[in-house]
Amino acid sequence: MAGLTDSVECGSGIGKWYRLVIGTVLGLLLSSCASNLDQGNASYAIGQYDRAAQYWNVAAAAGEPAAQYNLGLLWEQGLGSTPRNADQGLYWYYQSAQRGYVPGMVKAGAMLASAGRLDEAVSWFTLAARWGNMEAVNNLRVLNARVPAADLMQMRARETEQANLMVMDAAMKAASKVYMSTLP
Repeated sequence: MAGLTDSVECGSGIGKWYRLVIGTVLGLLLSSCASNLDQGNASYAIGQYDRAAQYWNVAAAAGEPAAQYNLGLLWEQGLGSTPRNADQGLYWYYQSAQRGYVPGMVKAGAMLASAGRLDEAVSWFTLAARWGNMEAVNNLRVLNARVPAADLMQMRARETEQANLMVMDAAMKAASKVYMSTLP
Protein backbone atom coordinates (compact mmCIF):
# COMPACT_ATOMS: atom_id res chain seq x y z
CA MET A 1 0.00 0.00 0.00
CA ALA A 2 1.34 3.41 -0.91
CA GLY A 3 2.04 5.98 1.77
CA LEU A 4 1.15 9.66 1.60
CA THR A 5 4.56 10.61 0.31
CA ASP A 6 4.87 7.83 -2.27
CA SER A 7 4.56 8.90 -5.87
CA VAL A 8 1.35 7.27 -7.00
CA GLU A 9 0.33 7.65 -10.61
CA CYS A 10 -3.44 7.76 -10.85
CA GLY A 11 -4.41 8.51 -14.39
CA SER A 12 -3.74 12.21 -14.87
CA GLY A 13 -1.23 12.69 -12.05
CA ILE A 14 -3.69 12.94 -9.15
CA GLY A 15 -1.09 11.32 -6.85
CA LYS A 16 1.36 14.14 -7.53
CA TRP A 17 -1.31 16.73 -6.82
CA TYR A 18 -2.26 14.88 -3.66
CA ARG A 19 1.36 15.03 -2.46
CA LEU A 20 1.58 18.70 -3.33
CA VAL A 21 -1.62 19.54 -1.46
CA ILE A 22 -0.65 17.48 1.59
CA GLY A 23 2.84 19.01 1.62
CA THR A 24 1.46 22.53 1.34
CA VAL A 25 -1.10 21.98 4.10
CA LEU A 26 1.51 20.45 6.40
CA GLY A 27 3.91 23.31 5.67
CA LEU A 28 1.26 25.89 6.49
CA LEU A 29 0.32 24.09 9.68
CA LEU A 30 3.92 23.85 10.82
CA SER A 31 4.66 27.48 10.03
CA SER A 32 1.55 28.65 11.85
CA CYS A 33 2.64 26.62 14.86
CA ALA A 34 5.93 28.48 15.15
CA SER A 35 6.10 29.93 18.61
CA ASN A 36 6.09 33.61 19.38
CA LEU A 37 9.60 33.11 20.73
CA ASP A 38 10.79 31.65 17.42
CA GLN A 39 9.05 34.33 15.37
CA GLY A 40 10.57 37.00 17.60
CA ASN A 41 14.01 35.44 17.21
CA ALA A 42 13.62 35.40 13.43
CA SER A 43 12.53 39.05 13.42
CA TYR A 44 15.45 40.02 15.66
CA ALA A 45 17.91 38.21 13.38
CA ILE A 46 16.94 40.43 10.46
CA GLY A 47 16.95 43.64 12.50
CA GLN A 48 13.17 43.97 12.93
CA TYR A 49 13.44 44.77 16.64
CA ASP A 50 9.95 46.22 17.07
CA ARG A 51 8.38 43.17 15.49
CA ALA A 52 10.56 40.94 17.67
CA ALA A 53 9.36 42.86 20.71
CA GLN A 54 5.73 42.26 19.74
CA TYR A 55 6.24 38.50 19.55
CA TRP A 56 8.41 38.35 22.67
CA ASN A 57 5.91 40.38 24.71
CA VAL A 58 3.25 37.77 23.98
CA ALA A 59 5.60 34.91 24.87
CA ALA A 60 6.91 36.73 27.96
CA ALA A 61 3.37 37.32 29.21
CA ALA A 62 2.83 33.57 28.90
CA GLY A 63 5.89 32.99 31.12
CA GLU A 64 8.48 32.05 28.47
CA PRO A 65 11.83 32.85 30.16
CA ALA A 66 13.86 33.10 26.95
CA ALA A 67 11.43 35.75 25.65
CA GLN A 68 11.70 37.60 28.96
CA TYR A 69 15.49 37.52 28.63
CA ASN A 70 15.28 38.79 25.05
CA LEU A 71 13.09 41.70 26.14
CA GLY A 72 15.78 42.49 28.70
CA LEU A 73 18.29 42.75 25.85
CA LEU A 74 16.03 45.12 23.91
CA TRP A 75 15.58 47.39 26.93
CA GLU A 76 19.22 47.25 28.02
CA GLN A 77 20.53 48.04 24.55
CA GLY A 78 17.68 50.31 23.41
CA LEU A 79 16.97 48.57 20.13
CA GLY A 80 14.25 49.60 17.69
CA SER A 81 11.77 51.97 19.24
CA THR A 82 12.43 50.46 22.68
CA PRO A 83 14.26 53.18 24.63
CA ARG A 84 17.43 52.27 26.48
CA ASN A 85 16.40 51.65 30.08
CA ALA A 86 18.63 49.61 32.37
CA ASP A 87 15.93 49.25 35.03
CA GLN A 88 13.51 47.72 32.52
CA GLY A 89 16.28 45.49 31.19
CA LEU A 90 17.05 44.29 34.71
CA TYR A 91 13.35 43.74 35.37
CA TRP A 92 13.10 41.35 32.40
CA TYR A 93 16.35 39.60 33.28
CA TYR A 94 14.95 39.07 36.78
CA GLN A 95 11.76 37.62 35.33
CA SER A 96 13.69 35.09 33.25
CA ALA A 97 16.13 34.30 36.07
CA GLN A 98 13.31 33.65 38.50
CA ARG A 99 11.94 31.09 36.04
CA GLY A 100 15.28 29.27 36.11
CA TYR A 101 16.72 30.66 32.88
CA VAL A 102 20.49 30.60 33.45
CA PRO A 103 21.42 33.33 30.91
CA GLY A 104 18.96 35.61 32.75
CA MET A 105 20.74 34.85 36.02
CA VAL A 106 24.08 35.81 34.51
CA LYS A 107 22.78 39.02 32.91
CA ALA A 108 20.99 40.06 36.11
CA GLY A 109 24.19 39.39 38.05
CA ALA A 110 26.27 41.41 35.59
CA MET A 111 23.93 44.40 35.71
CA LEU A 112 23.79 44.26 39.50
CA ALA A 113 27.58 44.06 39.75
CA SER A 114 27.90 47.08 37.43
CA ALA A 115 25.50 48.96 39.71
CA GLY A 116 27.61 48.09 42.77
CA ARG A 117 25.01 45.70 44.18
CA LEU A 118 27.60 42.98 44.69
CA ASP A 119 25.78 40.79 47.22
CA GLU A 120 22.83 40.40 44.85
CA ALA A 121 25.16 39.86 41.89
CA VAL A 122 27.03 37.11 43.74
CA SER A 123 23.72 35.40 44.55
CA TRP A 124 22.72 35.24 40.89
CA PHE A 125 26.20 34.24 39.72
CA THR A 126 26.30 31.50 42.36
CA LEU A 127 22.99 30.05 41.23
CA ALA A 128 24.06 30.15 37.57
CA ALA A 129 27.40 28.55 38.49
CA ARG A 130 25.54 25.72 40.20
CA TRP A 131 23.94 25.08 36.80
CA GLY A 132 27.43 24.85 35.31
CA ASN A 133 27.58 28.28 33.65
CA MET A 134 31.25 29.17 33.13
CA GLU A 135 30.62 32.89 32.64
CA ALA A 136 29.08 32.95 36.12
CA VAL A 137 32.05 31.00 37.50
CA ASN A 138 34.46 33.52 35.98
CA ASN A 139 32.44 36.44 37.36
CA LEU A 140 32.53 34.91 40.83
CA ARG A 141 36.31 34.57 40.57
CA VAL A 142 36.62 38.23 39.53
CA LEU A 143 34.54 39.19 42.57
CA ASN A 144 36.67 36.93 44.80
CA ALA A 145 33.56 34.98 45.76
CA ARG A 146 33.31 31.28 46.49
CA VAL A 147 32.69 29.19 43.38
CA PRO A 148 30.20 26.38 44.07
CA ALA A 149 30.14 22.95 42.50
CA ALA A 150 27.83 22.50 39.52
CA ASP A 151 25.52 20.38 41.68
CA LEU A 152 22.26 21.42 40.00
CA MET A 153 23.61 20.48 36.59
CA GLN A 154 24.81 17.13 37.98
CA MET A 155 21.43 16.52 39.61
CA ARG A 156 19.62 17.27 36.32
CA ALA A 157 21.96 14.86 34.50
CA ARG A 158 21.18 12.11 37.04
CA GLU A 159 17.43 12.77 36.73
CA THR A 160 17.65 12.65 32.94
CA GLU A 161 19.64 9.43 33.06
CA GLN A 162 17.10 7.89 35.44
CA ALA A 163 14.20 8.95 33.21
CA ASN A 164 15.96 7.49 30.15
CA LEU A 165 16.50 4.20 31.99
CA MET A 166 12.82 4.07 32.92
CA VAL A 167 11.80 4.64 29.28
CA MET A 168 14.22 1.94 28.12
CA ASP A 169 12.88 -0.47 30.74
CA ALA A 170 9.28 0.17 29.68
CA ALA A 171 10.20 -0.28 26.00
CA MET A 172 11.97 -3.58 26.76
CA LYS A 173 8.97 -4.84 28.74
CA ALA A 174 6.59 -3.88 25.91
CA ALA A 175 8.81 -5.52 23.29
CA SER A 176 9.08 -8.66 25.44
CA LYS A 177 5.30 -8.77 25.84
CA VAL A 178 4.80 -8.47 22.06
CA TYR A 179 7.41 -11.17 21.43
CA MET A 180 5.88 -13.48 24.02
CA SER A 181 2.43 -13.06 22.42
CA THR A 182 3.81 -14.37 19.09
CA LEU A 183 5.06 -17.63 20.63
CA PRO A 184 2.90 -20.74 20.29
